Amino acid sequence: MADQNQLPEYDRPPVVEVAPAIEFKQSVNSHILKDLSAQPWFKEIATRLQRFLSYEANWNGCGEQPISKSAVKHALVVLHRVALGGPEPVVVPVCDGGIQIEWYYSGTEIEVEISPRGAESIYIAPPDGTCVEHDPQQMDQDIWDKLRAVLAEPKADGVGLPIRDQTQ
Repeated sequence: MADQNQLPEYDRPPVVEVAPAIEFKQSVNSHILKDLSAQPWFKEIATRLQRFLSYEANWNGCGEQPISKSAVKHALVVLHRVALGGPEPVVVPVCDGGIQIEWYYSGTEIEVEISPRGAESIYIAPPDGTCVEHDPQQMDQDIWDKLRAVLAEPKADGVGLPIRDQTQ
């Protein structure tokens, strides 16, 4: 595993302690929270993420795991990578202790699932019935750049084109 300090800054999870009053304190990558705080939707997302950290085992009565701090930290990194200036996401807890970030537009569904350990996977389902999935082993900067472009360029009928080969 690579040393966190050798990773590009956008790949390093912020050092975050979630404290009351929706305050995210950190010593590394403070620009991530500064940038996110400028988003009109971030206060609500921050409140939800903080609440998720209070979930104990079996939080929904079906044997769920507590939401991990690592998943919350990586959710902040994902939001910073792809959602700045974009539409408001939906953030939900996942039963294994992870977090899912979702966007829905004119029949297009985009989901980024973050495991309890911080690994991300992406699922995109446009209205035409096709779907694209990227698991953690496939994730590279090109995929993140394409996802950011899709979210940053909403069309009149919804979010931009799905992430797939546009030469077809």
